[in-house]
Amino acid sequence: MAEHRDSNIELLRLVLMSMIVLTHFYAHGVYKVLDASFDHCVHATKTGWAVVSLIDYHVVCFFFISGYYGIKTKVNSLVGYMVKLAFYGVITYLIWGVLQYGFELRRFLGIKNLMSNLSPFRFYGGRWWFAESYFYLMLVAPFLNKGVDFIPKHVFAWLLVIFIAFLYYGHNNPFSPMTAIMVYLIGKYLKKWPIRALEDKAMWIYIVALLVLLANTIVHIWICNDLDIRLSTDYNSPIILVAGVAFFYVFKNIRIKHVAWINWISRGVFGVYLLTDGFLREKFNVSVVGLFGANVFVLAIVAVTITLLLSVFNGVSEHLLLNPTTKFLSNAIRKLAIRNVKS
Repeated sequence: MAEHRDSNIELLRLVLMSMIVLTHFYAHGVYKVLDASFDHCVHATKTGWAVVSLIDYHVVCFFFISGYYGIKTKVNSLVGYMVKLAFYGVITYLIWGVLQYGFELRRFLGIKNLMSNLSPFRFYGGRWWFAESYFYLMLVAPFLNKGVDFIPKHVFAWLLVIFIAFLYYGHNNPFSPMTAIMVYLIGKYLKKWPIRALEDKAMWIYIVALLVLLANTIVHIWICNDLDIRLSTDYNSPIILVAGVAFFYVFKNIRIKHVAWINWISRGVFGVYLLTDGFLREKFNVSVVGLFGANVFVLAIVAVTITLLLSVFNGVSEHLLLNPTTKFLSNAIRKLAIRNVKS
């Protein structure tokens, strides 16, 4: 993420995380609480799923923010990223272990289980697909940034069109790191070559995209009784891309002064995802839905509240523990690198 952003973008990040939390309530909680099949769950909560389908661009918008402002990958940022994964991994794993096995520590404190939770990578059992994709994005961002500087506008535009078409019609894995790279490049393109009509008419474009998504949901769920609406609402879907980009510009066009508390709270947004997903994904979402019910509007209020409270907790944790740890480890790595060069 960029080092400095205006408060309207920081507010956007809080809104997006609230959307993700709400989506997870339905994707990982509602159908478990209803004790029914996924299809029956959608039938029973059609209004909720319709609302969720209208906000499924949240992840796309996060990646777009990274592309628009650019990722500046440094030793400190990579170390800080891994420190966050380790910290929140330990917390979620220990809570999960106690809830699952009580205090029979030997049943869940094995090295293999610990490593599985600390790693974001799927090949070692990682549970945070977004964290994995973003890590890969951090690694390749310097090369992507350099490439954008040298590729002509028309060539870049055609490459993006081909890339989008390939991921949607060919690759068709919305959780792939390739999706993150694609959206990042879209952000880089629009930052370097702004489309004035997109910026000026962002609200209208966003409304049209929502209407298309709503029509898609109505046709699939209410008319055709076809519950598989994922292909048209996946993260690599063109309409989801349009909605996510337009939503970004809607907030970018909001003129608000620097608000310190918004900027401070938003620093803990990523930790909200790490705490509520991963090992606690099912237990957390099932518990919330079981407590508050499946009404989408009630769950939306709960999602916003949880996002704000956990962001505050994360902000304090990062200020008191994670940032000093990151600084210490980064300095140690630099000193070790200098020592190896001299030797």
